[in-house]
Amino acid sequence: MFSKEDNITIKNYNYTSIQIERTKESLCTNCYIANSFFKRFKGLMMAPPISENEGLLLTKTNSIHMFFMKYEIDVIFLDKDNIVIDKIISMKKRRVSKMYKNCKTVVELKSKKLINLDLVIGDKLIFIEKNNE
Repeated sequence: MFSKEDNITIKNYNYTSIQIERTKESLCTNCYIANSFFKRFKGLMMAPPISENEGLLLTKTNSIHMFFMKYEIDVIFLDKDNIVIDKIISMKKRRVSKMYKNCKTVVELKSKKLINLDLVIGDKLIFIEKNNE
């Protein structure tokens, strides 16, 4: 997702692994954490497509936009306790999600990743933080 040639290098991001608590299924093993205004603003705009095991975790947000995106993505909206309040499979380019009053965090994944996972509204996600490499 983010190579050393990008303006934002991987070393500037902390990352986490994400699992569904109920099923122990992995959503992504390398989910980069966008926890600053600039990282949230840039998001995946103009970035190459993310791989099957990558994702982006946007903190302190309750909606997303797909402007300047080159590809579709799956989106998960979480409340303050990391409970899934909604999900979108293959959100289209040039779209804006609705604003979720109780949403605090958003996870962006490769398009259609959620089709093969048993993720339902009300599931809790577990974050396993990793160090920078």
